[in-house]
Parts: sequence; C-alpha cells; structure tokens
Amino acid sequence: MEAIAKFSDVTVPAIVLPTREKFIPLLAARKSKIAQTSKRTFKYGPTERHQVDVYYPPSGTSNAPIFFFVYGGGFATGSRDIVPGLLFDNIGAFFAQRGILTAVADYRLAPETTYPCPAEDIRDAIRFTLTSPDVDVTRNGADKNRVYILGHSAGGSHVSTLFLNENILTDEDRRIIRGAVLMSGVYGSAPPLTMYYGNPAEEMDKKCPLGLLSQKSTDKLAQLLPDRLFLLSSERDDPILAAWDKTFREALHEKGITDYHTHTMKGHNHVSPEVSLSSGEGEEWGEEVAQWIKA
Repeated sequence: MEAIAKFSDVTVPAIVLPTREKFIPLLAARKSKIAQTSKRTFKYGPTERHQVDVYYPPSGTSNAPIFFFVYGGGFATGSRDIVPGLLFDNIGAFFAQRGILTAVADYRLAPETTYPCPAEDIRDAIRFTLTSPDVDVTRNGADKNRVYILGHSAGGSHVSTLFLNENILTDEDRRIIRGAVLMSGVYGSAPPLTMYYGNPAEEMDKKCPLGLLSQKSTDKLAQLLPDRLFLLSSERDDPILAAWDKTFREALHEKGITDYHTHTMKGHNHVSPEVSLSSGEGEEWGEEVAQWIKA
C-alpha cells in the first residue's frame, strides 16, 4: 500500500495499470492459495459474455450467504478473468474462504449494448446461480435467501440501477437480495457516457443512478432499496468519482435514507481495492464487508 500512496495523480486513467502492476506480483505469489478454492464456470445466457464463475465455500459449510461481485471498467471494458487465475479469482477466493459462496459474472458491454442491459444481465446471473441444478447452491452449503451484491465503479452504477429502475427486479428478487454494497460508483452523467445511456443529455441525466434516485419518493425508495446498504469509498479516489459518491450520499439523506453502513478504504485509490484482496495488503475493506454480510 505504500507504493499506492506515492501516486500523485489519482485519476483513473493514470492509475489503472500502475496499480495492477504493484499488486499482481503479490497475487501471483499467493496463486496456489487462491486456486485452493473450488471454482466452476457456467453459461447463464446466449452470448459469450453471459458467463459466471462460482466460488464455493469449504466443504461442510452450512447456511452460507451468497455474494455477487460486479466489476467495473468504464461500461465498455471488463472481464471476470481479466488476469486469468488472479483477477478476479482473488475476490472470489477471498470471500469463499470466509464461508461465503461467491459469484463473479461477465455482462454485456457498451457500445454493443446500452442501458439497462448490463443490469438485466446481472439480474439473470443471480437468478441462474440461485436456481440452476448444476450450480446447486443448497447442496454446497449456501442459503439462497441470503443474497448480497457488490458493485464497483461502473459496476456500482449497474447495481444501483438494478434497484432504482423499477422494471428490472421482481418483488421476489428484491425479497431474497438482503443487502447491497456500493463501492465508488459511477452515479452521475458525463458526455462520454452517451455511448451507454444514449442521447440527448437530458435522457442520460434521468437514467443515471443520481437521476433515478432524484425521481423517487422516500416511500418508493423504501420499497426499492434492499434492507441493508453499505457505501464504500476510497481515501484516494478519483476526484470525479469522489464527488459523485458525496452527491449520492447527500441525495439519500435528502430522501430520508440515513440508516446504512459506511467505510472509507484507507490508503486505497479507485483501482486498488479490487486487486488487493488475497494479496496480503490492503485487505481490511474485504474483511469489513465479509463481517457485514455474515452479521
């Protein structure tokens, strides 16, 4: 983490590759431990992007929560195996080894697909994982009524959309998803995001998480949001994303939504949280999330 603190420029384009370069050797040194976790890959939809990796908790586990990690990538990039055997096996293994059945799904990307298709893909991955006899979460010690989800960066936008767009989840979907973790999400709108949200700008402003949130009453939000909410932020986040995070929290407060958990990831930039788990450095945020899920 000391190396991360030395990066003077914390904007996302400047730190993506340097941050990964610092952590990948640490993960590689622990690859054998990561690989100890039982992992299977399944196809949950019609395209090659519709694949999900499921990481099983240790044999003998019972009543395990189920946790979905939704990565980011600026809406146009990203993969569940961006570095095969390391990223994002590091996240799946980290939580599975703590008694949490964990899933990491790919989803369709812009500009080939647009709003709200990635959020719908995530919904479909959740439904598949919970109901597929091949995945068989119950036989593998998990409780399909204790589902949690974390979205990072663009993934945070997709997870927010999952709940705030009224047309994606059914009431039954909402019942089984007990909590959501939003990590440094892309909550606002910006000109480059027209590739995902489309034109005109006014439509983008309505479709982004901040726009969806602003349109909902307090009573409606109580129906749409999960019972438990956890907002994570990086101490050294990109200023644009940090501003969106602040505005999102203020908007929640204006709507009377104040009962949620928060954690600031000390020393982390925008990219380092997702590459830190299973590395031996900067893992405190993961421990906090695991404890919160299991509480």
